[in-house]
Amino acid sequence: MLVGVRFWLTVFTLIAGGLGCAGAELVVGQRVEREISAGKDEVHTVTLAAGQYAGVEIEQLSISVSARVTGPVGKAGDPAFGFPPRTPIAVGIVAETAGVYEVRIRAAVPQGSGRYAIRLLEVIAAADRDKPALLTRYTSPRLAQLF
Repeated sequence: MLVGVRFWLTVFTLIAGGLGCAGAELVVGQRVEREISAGKDEVHTVTLAAGQYAGVEIEQLSISVSARVTGPVGKAGDPAFGFPPRTPIAVGIVAETAGVYEVRIRAAVPQGSGRYAIRLLEVIAAADRDKPALLTRYTSPRLAQLF
């Protein structure tokens, strides 16, 4: 049943994304490299259980991008920007609710295209006492996402 639910969530993401392109589910340690154009979004997903933490890193290879995480109930976090180009963007996600989390990458330039890479660094259990430290594990608190 979960496979069917994930399939429909992916289809919904494709339809609702409009200008975007839905990427595959991120896998711990696997680097995914993509081309992105101005005005376009790329969506990558991470499935988390309640209480899990995920660390995600985005490499800006030849274009500046922004990253925004959306939780399973539609709550969106603040965008994270990496300036200048080639500066990595790291985002921490602590899942208060089980479900599929989207990491939406957007080109932060008015025209042109370029490449970026994204990698799920880890998924671990996050006890309440660990959340503050986990959210700053890869990021400043300003870039961390708490759902």
